[in-house]
Amino acid sequence: AVRGMAAGAILPFDYVLIETSGLADPGPLMQVLWRREMATSGFYLDGVVSIVDAAHAMRHLRPSGPLGLMRRRAEAEKQVAVSDLVILNKVDLSDSPAALEDVSRAVEALNATAPQLRTSHALVGAATLLHLRAYASDSALELRRAAAGGAASHSPYVSCVSLESRAPLRLDALQSWLRALAEDRSDDVYRIKGVLALRGEPRRFIVHGVHAQIHGFAGSEWRDGEPRASSLVVIGHRLEGLRLDESFAACASDGESQAALTDAGECAPCEEEEAAAAEEPAKRRRVEAAGGEGEESVEGS
Repeated sequence: AVRGMAAGAILPFDYVLIETSGLADPGPLMQVLWRREMATSGFYLDGVVSIVDAAHAMRHLRPSGPLGLMRRRAEAEKQVAVSDLVILNKVDLSDSPAALEDVSRAVEALNATAPQLRTSHALVGAATLLHLRAYASDSALELRRAAAGGAASHSPYVSCVSLESRAPLRLDALQSWLRALAEDRSDDVYRIKGVLALRGEPRRFIVHGVHAQIHGFAGSEWRDGEPRASSLVVIGHRLEGLRLDESFAACASDGESQAALTDAGECAPCEEEEAAAAEEPAKRRRVEAAGGEGEESVEGS
């Protein structure tokens, strides 16, 4: 099916929902759907949705006791980390409101940019899951910038680092930074998403990435009087927030920034040819990748 999508075959679907098991690592599937070949297909990766079992998630996300490390599930953390929407399911079975808040905070620590939706029996309307446009728009990230701005949160294995710059970035320095980040830490960087301000560019520059595949395209124009600040969120395995922050800030300087970028990485070339496809979502069908921590199936709509 994916081969047919990439070949541009005409298939009788408006959406394709790909459901993985609760033990799956969604990274390889996301990379397949995010490949350059998919840019010419009739489908595109619309977003990743994770279903979190609110009644039992903490035993995998923050296990306690002498066997805690053995019970920790790296897959659960990674599923949450790469998600664009997190559904907290079985909230009716949570031990207490405080326990539910603990789950919510644990999820936010792994991924501060993903909205959370609370429900029971997986009662979620299809419209909520579809048309997320998580990889083709700055709207979703804009809504979460206040929550993630300036923050760096961590689990023992997954870091969610938010980088900010009030000075416009140099495109050449940004590309170098992303390229090194992709080359040096590709296995460790699960997800990148950002809205950036470039020197001499009246439009927002949108960056999305999965592991080593990082793409950028021009978004909407900055409004008159709007602060042209850059916000980039990097989620991955044991990332060093301070080094990332210092090297990212160097992308706004006039001097040579290569030395500052060495430890934290540079950045992958942004694919301008992806812009046209990203700007016309109405003409393309959506692909949803769904995974759920501790859930073998998706109930309801």
